[in-house]
Amino acid sequence: VYHAATDRIVTISYDNANSDVDAYAGTISTSTISYGSAASIGSYVGVQAAVYDPSTEKVVVLLANGSNALVVTSVTVSGTTVTWSGNYDEVDGQGGTGQTGDICYDSVNQVCVIAFENRYGRITVRTYQSSDRTLGTYKLPNSTSDSGGRTRNIIYDDNIARHIVVFDTAASTMKYSIISVSAATGDNITFTSPATFSLTGISGIGSGNASVGYDQNSNFVIVAYKGSSNYGSLRGFKFTTSGIEATTNVLVYKSEAV
Repeated sequence: VYHAATDRIVTISYDNANSDVDAYAGTISTSTISYGSAASIGSYVGVQAAVYDPSTEKVVVLLANGSNALVVTSVTVSGTTVTWSGNYDEVDGQGGTGQTGDICYDSVNQVCVIAFENRYGRITVRTYQSSDRTLGTYKLPNSTSDSGGRTRNIIYDDNIARHIVVFDTAASTMKYSIISVSAATGDNITFTSPATFSLTGISGIGSGNASVGYDQNSNFVIVAYKGSSNYGSLRGFKFTTSGIEATTNVLVYKSEAV
């Protein structure tokens, strides 16, 4: 994650040898990166996602604890020194294991939004204010009917100032919802009704083989997924505040299966 205030790259990884999570601050010089010392935090078994919060100049991190439940915490950066906050909050207060999650930052409302799989395997969304460690109420894009599986991604579309959450409901179906966060409270989340992506030859989505990114130059949301014959595939979608405006052709990397 790029930490804009210090012009550093923050890398967070699971250390299998020591069974903890390490954070490093790196300095980029042309084609090399030099890292400072690691800051470790124990009792966690994996890193789910991280995002830079410019309103607090923190990197907000989603971790899986020893029971594979999700927690949210943060790190601060000073030069190449990284410090964990020492506090964490459970993302799904209902408990559960084997959960996965993603997080993005809303630059208009200055709030993080977490999309995660709850204890019932359903895609769920909550806001998070890193300044006071406040988690918002649980929201589901489609009541309680859609399972999130292991594919749950969220991205912030600068062009329409909305979050787009992508989730799977079956091995061959991916859906999206457009999320609006109220500026008044930072927690009043509203959704469009879930719609299905028009993708070609989806396979193995339930195994988590999908990710989402945003291209600020073209204003396209890019979905990477496992396509026909297990080949890695990409497709771009341009959104309005209510749905898809345009799509690009599928680009399939046929030289290598994923």
